[in-house]
Amino acid sequence: MTCGAGKAVKSAIKGTRLRKAISEGIEAGLEEGLQPYQTFKDIKDLLKPKEIDKTKIRKYAGADPDSPRKAVKEEIINTDLSNKKPITNKLNVYRHAEEIARLFGLSANDVNDLSLIARLYNVKIYLRKRSQEAIKWLETGLAIPKTQDFKMKSVKKIDKYIGYDEEDVGLLVFKHKKDLRLPGYEPEELNKMKLEDIMKLPKKDDSISEDLWQNILDRYKTRYTEYDDYHKGIEKKLEAKKLEMKFKYGENGLPFDDKLTGTYDFSIDEKGRLVFTDEYGKKKFMTGDIDLVYFEKLDGKPLTAMEKKQLYHTLEQIGIQHGETATWDPPDAADLNEILEKRHKILDDFRPPHPDHPEWGEPLLEITGAEYVSTVHIDFNMSYIDSLDEYRLAFTEAYVSVPTGK
Repeated sequence: MTCGAGKAVKSAIKGTRLRKAISEGIEAGLEEGLQPYQTFKDIKDLLKPKEIDKTKIRKYAGADPDSPRKAVKEEIINTDLSNKKPITNKLNVYRHAEEIARLFGLSANDVNDLSLIARLYNVKIYLRKRSQEAIKWLETGLAIPKTQDFKMKSVKKIDKYIGYDEEDVGLLVFKHKKDLRLPGYEPEELNKMKLEDIMKLPKKDDSISEDLWQNILDRYKTRYTEYDDYHKGIEKKLEAKKLEMKFKYGENGLPFDDKLTGTYDFSIDEKGRLVFTDEYGKKKFMTGDIDLVYFEKLDGKPLTAMEKKQLYHTLEQIGIQHGETATWDPPDAADLNEILEKRHKILDDFRPPHPDHPEWGEPLLEITGAEYVSTVHIDFNMSYIDSLDEYRLAFTEAYVSVPTGK
């Protein structure tokens, strides 16, 4: 972009008419099928990244009452983003409670508890999103949060296409791969095929778009491989019947014994839902947990082992089931290189969006105990994880969509 055009863009952004056009276009809401969050580098991303007639921009930033409509029609506003809501990287824990629930799957009580703990220990807490549906299952007392012993993903709406009950959205459901379905195909046909051949099947239902069909196939693959990866562990737990839930300090490099957090009778019902029966005979399902990614003191310094244990002990009281990703020490890792590789594989999801890496771009929530929480990405240019106890994560702003006027 030329220098003159760049100045024109800056001028236009300040113009009330173009601001109004952007807001009106974005306020239409999130399109169906998009991710539950949408990140942008900054407000200029709402403009077309192409050669721009600076005269037109100046005109649309002026007093013409039709400028919003004209700006959209002539694609000066980025139409690919025109259905998004206005963006921010600061969310008020009171005014934006609904948005925090949508974006990160946290109830107002969750945010309040985490804020109080952050204030008590003078720390910053960074966490990733979980399914919004987890809130209702936990607040009604019908489910317990997922522990590290269970790695499968909770049910999403897209799972209805592959044989899951839509009423179970938010729960952990474990199906045999032979019980998976695809629209338009008979189960017997699928069970005779290899996974790589199933991934090449064309859609048969005209009401399903090509993009949705690809998402369905991806989800089928996820569930298929989940069975291969986890069925032996699940079967072993079913044989034992009694299941002890533990907070595993050792898996986060802390020299402390695991702490027992609950004992349950474990079973799976006819729909594949994991069922946990407590000592009083009350049955509960399992739903998504809060995934902690990183801690640091307010001044950026790391916590000592004892400080972390005390923090974890308090977090356990609000249902936190395991430690931070940044210090995760997976028990099945062969050596240090594999440990660091597994950590990086998870942490890469929280990089800023990049066109060559569609898996990047998920924002984290930063909680400090203040009235506002922040949405951030990991800045790997300023971060390092060199060993089990030599690490530091740095962060950059992430912009998410929120309603106008909140």
